[in-house]
Amino acid sequence: MSAWPATLPQYVNQSGYSETRAKAKLETEMDTGPVVMRNLFNAVPTTFNIVMTMTNDQVSDLETFYGSTTYNGTAIFTWEHPRKTTEAVPVAANMRFIGAPPKISYKAFDAFNVSFSVEITA
Repeated sequence: MSAWPATLPQYVNQSGYSETRAKAKLETEMDTGPVVMRNLFNAVPTTFNIVMTMTNDQVSDLETFYGSTTYNGTAIFTWEHPRKTTEAVPVAANMRFIGAPPKISYKAFDAFNVSFSVEITA
């Protein structure tokens, strides 16, 4: 399993970041009384929408990482969890790209906003 490249930014931008935990329960409406709920599964995936500012060289490194190292986003890689830390030590997480490939937009000279989504399943 590969790791997030050291040449890329290690922290996400605050703007554009969001975290969504998948629905892990099934709710059934009854004719009378409260809704019946049950757990669907134990491993609940969490989706992270991430925006990072990168230089042109870093964008090239990301394209190589996405295309070659993770086989167009299908392979799992290790990276620090964007939010969790243990006693000021970042927590490593196994992730994979989901959805569309990274989207690159121009910000300023040699600065690009790159947005993508990853998923953690543990």
